[in-house]
Amino acid sequence: MSIINHLLNIPINDRSEEETGELVKEWLRRHGVVIVTGIVIGLAMVGGMDWWKVHQRSQRQEQSFLLSQLTEAVDKKQLTVAEKHYAAMSQNRSVQRDLANVLLARLYVENKQFDKAYPLLQQAQSSSDDLLAQNAQWALVQVQLQQKDYDAALSTLDLLKNSAYAKIVPQIQGDIYLLRDQLEPALKAYEESMKLQPLPLTQRRINALKAKMALTAPTTEKNS
Repeated sequence: MSIINHLLNIPINDRSEEETGELVKEWLRRHGVVIVTGIVIGLAMVGGMDWWKVHQRSQRQEQSFLLSQLTEAVDKKQLTVAEKHYAAMSQNRSVQRDLANVLLARLYVENKQFDKAYPLLQQAQSSSDDLLAQNAQWALVQVQLQQKDYDAALSTLDLLKNSAYAKIVPQIQGDIYLLRDQLEPALKAYEESMKLQPLPLTQRRINALKAKMALTAPTTEKNS
């Protein structure tokens, strides 16, 4: 398998889906999806502040319900339905909105619509929820690799060095440097990867790189 195929087959979506799914479940456990079966009689008698509190609570419940519907559509791979629920959600920035961005972006990635996924993940990566932001950044790396925007991918990976994905970051950085024929940075990244997560594949890359660098060293010295 070529290095680029290795990169693009990293199970980014699997891990992102699992963690994102947990985020959605946690959000819904925290706030609940309340389906109101009747209307509040005498709302006009409620004071202005009380009415506003009721209104805000109703809005949160509606957004939670739409988020659950969006999640279901994403799980069923129903892109058009997912887009409909996403469009119905509030445009105001919130953790709910960031979750919706990551969910819809995931479906866009699965459909190879990377240009549509990119802006959603860019926004979600600055979420106030750290785990959600990391998930967005991780998915963004996949999009950037698909678009062959390696500089952007390296920059995004730098943001993940202290995240839940920290152990795999140097491995991917090494692969990107190797794709660009930047041997020394690639070797350094692989050696860092071995410290965090020793893998036979990484060690083979290190051995191959050292051998290649040894062969090219005399030529380099001669030209210098």
